Amino acid sequence: MSLSGLRLNELPGKFSVEGKKYTIVVSGGPDFDCYKLKVVPRWRKNDGIFLAAGFDIVEAPDEWRGFVRKVLMSS
Repeated sequence: MSLSGLRLNELPGKFSVEGKKYTIVVSGGPDFDCYKLKVVPRWRKNDGIFLAAGFDIVEAPDEWRGFVRKVLMSS
């Protein structure tokens, strides 16, 4: 995870990442904030069962940027 991208793991192997724009919601659970992001695929790696994919974030709320900065500073 960074200000400009993120990686998703254990997607179904047939998940299509070619030339699409996705809206994803990132949530830490019922007691945490949710963040709605618009992303485009950048890369994919298929191990035969699951797919890992990297996405560029093209649109995110300011709160997401604040959350990422906070997480990166604490690690």
